[in-house]
Amino acid sequence: MPPDGGRRTRRVMTALIVIGILLAATGLALAAFTGIATHRGVEGVLIITALIVGGLFLSVPAKLYLTLQLMRHADEQAAAQRDDER
Repeated sequence: MPPDGGRRTRRVMTALIVIGILLAATGLALAAFTGIATHRGVEGVLIITALIVGGLFLSVPAKLYLTLQLMRHADEQAAAQRDDER
């Protein structure tokens, strides 16, 4: 793996989180500020649901990955600090 492979993965995951949040926000905005659910019926509800679920599908796994990477980094720093104190 190249030296900046972790950085590239982090950027991709961050982009997925942003895209996911934007999709979910678009779905919520459609539900709250338009009449798409009432005018289009079941099709409108499916559109809104697909946007929200798609956004969550993108953002949650990426957030979990980034959280695990942060925890691993913090553990490595704590181990290095303990080694320095010895």
